[in-house]
Amino acid sequence: MTCNSTWLEALFVKAKQGVVIFDKSGETVMANPAISRILGRTLNNIADVPEGDPEKGAVDQNGKLIPVDRYPAMVALHSHANVENFIIGIYNPHLKERRWISVDAGPIFEASHAAPVAAYSVLVDITERINAEYECRQSKMHLALAQSIASIGSAAVDFRTGRWDWSEETFRIYGVSRDTFTPTAETLGAMVHPADWPFLYSHYLGA
Repeated sequence: MTCNSTWLEALFVKAKQGVVIFDKSGETVMANPAISRILGRTLNNIADVPEGDPEKGAVDQNGKLIPVDRYPAMVALHSHANVENFIIGIYNPHLKERRWISVDAGPIFEASHAAPVAAYSVLVDITERINAEYECRQSKMHLALAQSIASIGSAAVDFRTGRWDWSEETFRIYGVSRDTFTPTAETLGAMVHPADWPFLYSHYLGA
């Protein structure tokens, strides 16, 4: 059984990932339907991203505007190499919000050409993941701030692996550094006066 163009076309049309083909000058020549959903733009205006606009221009994860020549497909064309997991924030005019996209790109060669004749980009919307990671970081920051103000630390143990996880305030309370001290039952026990070991192990270390 051999693959044929009809199957490839069906895959191109049905794919949930956005796929864009650029010619060697960087002009868009083909895009699948998923692109309209991901970017909120049709093939005719897919490249119509305002340059120099911090609100609607393409930005990196630090909010810095990305020049057109640093777009993944352009880098692939110029470097003749693949680009993987390039995170870019693009304003979606349909949703009226910035969406975060993971982009893989690569050059397309033909046998008679040493340089790429085109490039492709594969786009995946990872906005929900990025937002969840941001919310998690915010929650951890607020918890750390609350513990610092109250001088209360916290600790958790993964009983499957025996790994301990101390909050920053717990490290501060014990006067040790996360970089040089690994919390375990043994290392914690070594910090406690021998007279207090029975209480420590019966109440906290499960002995």
